[in-house]
Amino acid sequence: MGKKILYQHIYDSLLAEIQNGQLPAGTRLPSEQEIAESFGVSKITSKKALDLLCESGFIYKRPGVGSFVGEKKEKKPPLDQPQRSQIIGFINNAFSEVSGNELLHKLHAYAQKSGYQLITMLTLDSQEAETREIQLLKSIHAQGLIIAPVFAGSYSNEFVKSIINEFPMVCVDVVMQELQSCVVTHDSRQAMHDMVNFLVKRGHRKIGYLSSEPNATKGLSESYEAFIEAMCMNRIIDFYPYIFTQEEHVANYIFYDEESMEKDRAALRDYLDRFPELTAVIAVDYRIACVCREVLEERGKSCPRDLSIICYYEQKRFSSPIFFHHISVDEDALAAECIRQLIHQIEDKNAPKQRINVDYSLVEGSSVRDLTAEVE
Repeated sequence: MGKKILYQHIYDSLLAEIQNGQLPAGTRLPSEQEIAESFGVSKITSKKALDLLCESGFIYKRPGVGSFVGEKKEKKPPLDQPQRSQIIGFINNAFSEVSGNELLHKLHAYAQKSGYQLITMLTLDSQEAETREIQLLKSIHAQGLIIAPVFAGSYSNEFVKSIINEFPMVCVDVVMQELQSCVVTHDSRQAMHDMVNFLVKRGHRKIGYLSSEPNATKGLSESYEAFIEAMCMNRIIDFYPYIFTQEEHVANYIFYDEESMEKDRAALRDYLDRFPELTAVIAVDYRIACVCREVLEERGKSCPRDLSIICYYEQKRFSSPIFFHHISVDEDALAAECIRQLIHQIEDKNAPKQRINVDYSLVEGSSVRDLTAEVE
């Protein structure tokens, strides 16, 4: 917070001298080092103030020569209260009945209610697309972003840079390792405990766990740790985890080609062959649950008769009943909190970066067999 006040102070001081004529057009400004020494700050801080003046059009830089005052502008864009473009962006991997459609509609509604226009873009699981979209939204003066970032072993440089530069941003339903950012999600640890406890109460003790790589995000790490923790708390010491690695994990559901689907089926066939004693699995991803059910059916088996499945989310179909028992996050609360937190950052540059957990519920479908009802 201190650094932000310092560079804003330098920005305002130099801008005042430009606007009152003390530094007329064409005047060469002191160097970054000279400004740093004059204000008693680091060179990084003085550079940031000059960069902001340059971005605002008050000065221009000549490489190897220095910074010079540009032509006088009529207005000062207030740094502490930026002139709103009324635009915010939402960058998501994709939209479907299982991922994003309802959230998108609610984000638009809450943004409009708050006086903002929401511009939506898709990454299709591409960091290159994510980079282009972040840059494009900034170029049209979007005030901030709501984003479900693409993870491919690491996060994109543009995404990380935006966090470091404190561009107003809210990450939705994901928690990152080592990056201090505002996140709106749910209590994935407690949700996993609820799923394990639900199965145990229905007589299941041989419970499998299917997930993408837990190191990918803090949310997945929390879920995996919570699975082990919940099993131990129920005095169950046999674990059956299967982790889909980055190369192996269930195919991107946007480009779900037959070759990728077969790799996923083969991985789950092998898993089920190795652990025939399983009575239930928890799939952290809805798509993994669907492939697992498909593998059962191709073998003449079914869910829940031969294997119970519980997962996150469930595809919403208007004409079909819910099948999977699943964790459902309150998307109305998720959208409202995303907009609220983003506007807070836009209006207060010193707003704390925090994690907000919204409510969730365990929705019952028909994918879990109650083994206790079969015990005489």
